[in-house]
Amino acid sequence: MIAAARSEADDLLCTAENMAKTAAEQVYWTERGRTETEIAELKRVAEQETAAAIARAERNVPAAADAIVRYVTGEQ
Repeated sequence: MIAAARSEADDLLCTAENMAKTAAEQVYWTERGRTETEIAELKRVAEQETAAAIARAERNVPAAADAIVRYVTGEQ
């Protein structure tokens, strides 16, 4: 009877460990997928912001060049 109880306890522990491992892996992969999605979104937003900053800078180049030329030539 004691041997049977020990065997049953061992079986229950093994089952619990396997279930815990499966649950932990599921949480890991779910969170990893969520994190990868967030990273992709952050990269997309960063690329858009970079493109917008470049466009603004390119629009300001002629005015900046004129201001520099006027300053250097003393035409302020």
